[in-house]
Amino acid sequence: MSRTAVPTRPTDTPADSLGPTRAAATPRPGRWVIDPHRSDLRVGVKVGGLVPVQGRFAELAGTVELTADPERTQISARVATASLTSGSSHWDAVLTHAGLVDVRTNPQIAFTSTALRAGSATGWAARRWELDGTLLTGRGTLAVRFALCCTEASTERITLRATGSVGSRDAVRLLSQPGFEKLIGRSMAVDLAIEAAPAA
Repeated sequence: MSRTAVPTRPTDTPADSLGPTRAAATPRPGRWVIDPHRSDLRVGVKVGGLVPVQGRFAELAGTVELTADPERTQISARVATASLTSGSSHWDAVLTHAGLVDVRTNPQIAFTSTALRAGSATGWAARRWELDGTLLTGRGTLAVRFALCCTEASTERITLRATGSVGSRDAVRLLSQPGFEKLIGRSMAVDLAIEAAPAA
């Protein structure tokens, strides 16, 4: 997606096109903690509407409250905006120093889920999910809907991936200094990868 050095994921396929879950066992209900070393938030924009640039927020933390009924599971995640990198000092300057991501006003981006719906099958074996939630920054909130896939589920680890997009006007309202709508094109792609383990 990018001309930068941000490493690719094992698959760049959108969450709603991924294969079924590798389910060794059903994850037990309770609080699971997001592994910050195996989780991240990526965003993609087209600078000037032409040049694709991908940024990665590395400092992701939060919890997954698993329930016996997966559709009642709640996801809470937050990321430090200062951890954003594109893998290129030039594009880092565009993303942060130029104000596309206003780190001072928005020190973090938070996501809280409000609904989770299986599109097929039952339990974590469902191939497709819809994830509703709220994005929160220092500038405001935004209701969002993402496609979600559980790519691995066991008694020790669960791996989730949510993908979608945010319109440029909303992205700028939440993250940027005013006036960046035309710089980032029509929308900002969002790609959230979570790997979590049971709380100690």
